[in-house]
Amino acid sequence: MKALKLIAVNLLSVLYIPLFFFSTVSILISRALSKTHIIVLSGLGIALLTFIHNLISFDDVRFRMAMLFFFLLLFIILFVLAVMFASAAIISAATIIASFFDFLHKVSNDLCDAILNKCEALMLDKSDGKKSSAMTCPVFVFAKLLRKIVITVFSKAGILAVIAGVFIIVGIPILLHFRFLNDYGVGLIGFLKLFPIVEIIFTVFYALTVMAAATTIILKLGLEWSDWGTEELSKESAKATA
Repeated sequence: MKALKLIAVNLLSVLYIPLFFFSTVSILISRALSKTHIIVLSGLGIALLTFIHNLISFDDVRFRMAMLFFFLLLFIILFVLAVMFASAAIISAATIIASFFDFLHKVSNDLCDAILNKCEALMLDKSDGKKSSAMTCPVFVFAKLLRKIVITVFSKAGILAVIAGVFIIVGIPILLHFRFLNDYGVGLIGFLKLFPIVEIIFTVFYALTVMAAATTIILKLGLEWSDWGTEELSKESAKATA
């Protein structure tokens, strides 16, 4: 009878592992979709830069300035409308999808907890109150260890996101500087000076916009995922002390 219980524990543990990964992916997607508005605003910012850059490319200065004023005003109006309607629609759709994934997470997470509780109960010998040796339930031990590693890593996602953000803002320009220095004999600034001033300005603005957007998204996601990992670790600690 005891052998059958141990077999059941290991079989349930095999079921638990993919279910836990499904639950984890669901909550990560749900939290990521909650930041859709940042992606939308970043895309609009890049579109604005592209639009202005194309206008300034005209040769006729007076025509260029007139068109720039007219289309810039038009773009501002469209920008407001886009934020009010298009962005709202995208964000609303993302919120609905996020809620769906959040629901999937709750259901799968409840199943995961039920499987762990059942395994714990099956491992407990009612006659003497002792648990079965971990050696007899290797899959169960592996499943719990895997869970611990995953939530611990994600609890540090905020720190990792800060490191990634610093690398994007500081590390990438430094790497590009040395790359141009090795390939062309001039640094990043010297390389940019080879191009017209308008191209330099828009290249810098493009780079700053993309880096700012990427850094913001990474930091926001890192903090969201870190909160989830910390919450799960707190639950684990509460169960251990109960």
